[in-house]
Formats: sequence, structure tokens, C-alpha cells
Amino acid sequence: MGNFGSNLRMEYTIIGREVNLAARLEQAAEPGEILISSETYDLVQGAIQADARDPVLVKGFSEPMTVYAVHPGNVAWTGACGVTQRDRPGMHVEIDAQRADAALPEAIAGLDTALGLTRAMGMKTLYLAMLRRYLEGRKDAPARIRQALDGGDLKTAELLSHSLRGISVQIGATRVPPDAEALEQAVQEGPPREVPDGLLGRLDASLRALIAALDAGLPPVAIAP
Repeated sequence: MGNFGSNLRMEYTIIGREVNLAARLEQAAEPGEILISSETYDLVQGAIQADARDPVLVKGFSEPMTVYAVHPGNVAWTGACGVTQRDRPGMHVEIDAQRADAALPEAIAGLDTALGLTRAMGMKTLYLAMLRRYLEGRKDAPARIRQALDGGDLKTAELLSHSLRGISVQIGATRVPPDAEALEQAVQEGPPREVPDGLLGRLDASLRALIAALDAGLPPVAIAP
């Protein structure tokens, strides 16, 4: 899982055996049907109902795969609304997606909070955690980009700009992503140094404004007694 591609196109994606298997099972399923592998069934049996089907020979796998068809809408769950529960031998986990103490500010300058919350799958606690990680970990991004430019390491400067743009888009930032994208493109094109310097100054200003808004707008972290 990660960024794949080149300096012309980069995409965050996931590859591997499980991804291939999921795609093959999707192709083997009838319309409206959900097929899962035996490994997945071992993890969720008891939480859902599924019927064993004849083994399926799928492309890319040498042996036929044992599969199960999930009963639609037949989930054995009695927990509270908004709470996800998982049980394993020796472990019980509950994730509350909408805790009452997750107070999200109505607006933070430089952010589209509705968009950011949507990208956090509607989970306020997850979105707040994303914002706090952004606040703590992105302050030095312009300084690191400038250091790379000063050292002539254009590839690192480009990747740092790309990374900042991606995470800023994820939280719903409004000014930082276009500024980071403009700098990334300028570094790719390799113009005179004055052009990236000017764009870096603009990015630095927009990021500082967002960091200050987050610092002032985020609710304090609740400390357990």
C-alpha cells in the first residue's frame, strides 16, 4: 500500500494477493451476491451468516478457492447504533464512530470541514485525530522543501510537495492543496529558481494560516481520569 507511479503520474493504491483475490471473487459472484474466501469466513463467522459454495478456480491461483456466499442483510449484531464490534479469541474491540464527546468546530479557517468529515467516513473522532496529526506533523514541510531545493534535490522537493498536497486534500484544506500543486508542477518543469521560491513562499503562508487556525480552533484533547 502506498504511492505508485512516476514523476508524471502518481497514485495512492494497494496491490497484492488479497486485492487480486477480491477482484476475482467479485467477478465470480452473481449480481447482488457477495462471495468471501475461507480466510475471511474464519474471521467473521458468528457475526454473519454465509453458506459454503463449490470451490472456485480463479485466475492467478493454482488451487481452487473455497468460498462462502453471504446472506444479504442477515447480520447478527445487537450493539448500539454507530458502534462497530469485533470479537477474537482473547480480545473484544468496540469502535464508537460518533462519540458524544467528539465536538467538531462548525468552521475552521482554510478548511472545508464538511468535505473533510466525509473523507473521514463521517467519523468525527477520526477526523479530529486526522486534524491533530496534521497540526503536529506538517509545520516543517516548507522548510524541508526549501532545504531540498537548496541542495538541488528536486525529486525530494517534488515528493514533499506531493505528499503535503495529498494529506491537505484529505482533511478538506482549501488553500494549501492548490499552492502545493503549483509548487510541485513548477519543480517538475525545472524553471529558474525564482519561480519555485515564490510559490514556496505562497505555500508557506497558506500552511501557516491553516496551522494557526487549527491550533486555535481544535478542541482540547480529553484526558482520561
